[in-house]
Amino acid sequence: MLSLLGVFAIVAGITAFSAYEAHVINVTAHIENALSVETTPIEFGTVFPQEYLEKQFTVNLSTSFMAEDRVDDVDYVIKQKPKPIWPIPSECELFSGEPTIEEARAYCHDHPEDLDCCYLSLCPYLSKTDGDPEDVNDVGVPSYYQGTSCTIPNPDYAVGRLAQSEQDTSDIWIVDLKVPPVKGYVGQDWPAGCPTVSEDSQDYGCDLWVEVTGISEGVHESECSPGAVWSCYTGLPGVCAEGTKTCDQEGFWGPCVQDNQPTTEDCDDELDNDCDGYTDCEDSDCSTFPDCQPGPTPECQPWDTQPCQTDLPGICALGTQTCDEFGFWGQLCVPPLPVNEICDDHLDNDCDGYTDCNDSDCAKDSACTQTTPSPFESYTSGDDFSSEFYGAAWRGQTFTPNLPHKITSVKLKLRKYTGSPTGLMTVSIRATSGELPTGADLCSGTKDVTTISTTPNWYEISLGGGTNLSAGVQYAIVFRHPNGSSSNNLQYYLDVTAPTYLEGRSIYSSNSGVSWGSSAGNDIMFEEWGI
Repeated sequence: MLSLLGVFAIVAGITAFSAYEAHVINVTAHIENALSVETTPIEFGTVFPQEYLEKQFTVNLSTSFMAEDRVDDVDYVIKQKPKPIWPIPSECELFSGEPTIEEARAYCHDHPEDLDCCYLSLCPYLSKTDGDPEDVNDVGVPSYYQGTSCTIPNPDYAVGRLAQSEQDTSDIWIVDLKVPPVKGYVGQDWPAGCPTVSEDSQDYGCDLWVEVTGISEGVHESECSPGAVWSCYTGLPGVCAEGTKTCDQEGFWGPCVQDNQPTTEDCDDELDNDCDGYTDCEDSDCSTFPDCQPGPTPECQPWDTQPCQTDLPGICALGTQTCDEFGFWGQLCVPPLPVNEICDDHLDNDCDGYTDCNDSDCAKDSACTQTTPSPFESYTSGDDFSSEFYGAAWRGQTFTPNLPHKITSVKLKLRKYTGSPTGLMTVSIRATSGELPTGADLCSGTKDVTTISTTPNWYEISLGGGTNLSAGVQYAIVFRHPNGSSSNNLQYYLDVTAPTYLEGRSIYSSNSGVSWGSSAGNDIMFEEWGI
């Protein structure tokens, strides 16, 4: 019994401190947007470098905002942010399941470099300008492209304001795109230092965000609270654009008074100090400023290259010069890297001033150690015609070695034809261009023509130290007898009916080798020997 009473006492004690009266205040809010923004996508479609295009959109006070007497004006900014590729492409593997557009936007804001999920950025090339400047309370972002130069806008966001009390309930904004050239395809008139896009035939994107930064209360009977101040746009250029307006005692805004007075133009601060609409070197007041003097005309497109002479020997003689970012050829001529000497290609590959067998590196190479000559290219049968050569009438045969070697001599089928020719005939090897001889003799030799009989025979003419021939490269055998004449001459033999040597043809000159012609249907009887 005692214990029950004790329990009762405790319960009674708790009841003594409980509430017997309560009033409930219900708290609710109907939330609506203050602005109504036209969100139809701005699509420029396929565009081309140096095009200038414009699109527009509107920002309005929402119907519900204008129905509320206690609020008057809305401040907002227009920013540009990286754009996600939407719908999410299969290449973008960072999301599991089905992400929302908000999640995709948040990811690209933090990771704009991920081009599997985000567009290449169009943002730097867009400007946002006031399409209805008569309300003088919106500040746009000018184009980066200034005609002769480029300037990064600062700040890079536009500022707008709408106010019921000023009958300003709608703003028109113009988005314009000056299309830059593609890197690697920049024309000579694109100003140096102006940006380029990185890739051709790609989609670029940018999201424009209209963000509310402030809402002011007010009543329609007056515009403002007496004594209040507000930043405003004077409509003047340069530093004179920023102003302040003050609310008078009757509750109406006074005029927009500029915060800064014009001063002498400072030619290197990126501001229009004298408020004449021209900045720094664009202002005629800066015509004598040293940094505004016309510089030298650019020589080249940035990062183009051209060949140059390094003054080094061999393959290192021809280097590469690169155009700098300002459009001028750099002073440095970069040579190619030398390689191990190749002993039969007529090149100084290791850039030490010595070529092929003249280089000590080739002392043990087979191209330089063979001592017994052997025949390489030849055409020795089928001759059915002979023709004389003398004076300015030079003759020859082109040929193409199958194997690299040093040519040491040439054999020709000859005979004494008319009279008693005397003196020396010369045989030489020359390079070719377009299947005709070019340049000076690579090597040469002579033969006393008095040793040539009237009976057709093969005669060998030694070529002195010879010269190295490369496989697959066409050369020319050239022979002449300057002392000969129409009454004292030699003849050579050739096939004019069905020649079968496919790696060359008969050649001729009537002016001592100044110019050459060829006979595709003729081949001279010849052998070329070497080691």
